[in-house]
Amino acid sequence: MSCPVSDACELHQQLRSSVIKRVRYPNVLSLCESSTGEGCALYGHLAAGRTLPRNLLPDGSTGEWADDSQSVARRYLIIEDSQVFATLTASALRTRSTGAIVDVRPSFAEAESDLGSTQYTAVICGYGLGGEHTVHDVRRVTRAPIVVLTGRPDEIALPSGSRKVMKASGPDALIAAVRELTA
Repeated sequence: MSCPVSDACELHQQLRSSVIKRVRYPNVLSLCESSTGEGCALYGHLAAGRTLPRNLLPDGSTGEWADDSQSVARRYLIIEDSQVFATLTASALRTRSTGAIVDVRPSFAEAESDLGSTQYTAVICGYGLGGEHTVHDVRRVTRAPIVVLTGRPDEIALPSGSRKVMKASGPDALIAAVRELTA
């Protein structure tokens, strides 16, 4: 006895394909597989032909299970000369945005053609980008949101559509800034 709308339920499909989501929401998949859908908020919406509210859980509350990458592929550009910070940043983006495409370039000079030819969801870079180039050069080439990942504790002039995140703040602060700018 399985929920009659489980094949059309995005949450059910994501739980079936993601161990992490099954761990995060341990009781949901068993509910899907052992009920007729009664009492499930998702079933109520799907059975009535209504659109599901984003991140709706069976009990009517919301979580963070929706995979942003399924409707539109997210593509990020990281411009960072430190291989360590570039790797950490790319890992945080890939972990929090399943299926994300992440391009990494060590300088503005190497990223400039990508900025002009590729539509990015967001650009993550430092303030200084090699030579005389700064984040303002990035803004000159693209309208994509920019997260300025920096170790500079002083005030810096940021271009419009950008947020400053201190490198020491960690991945949660980076992801929060990306989400804020791309919401």
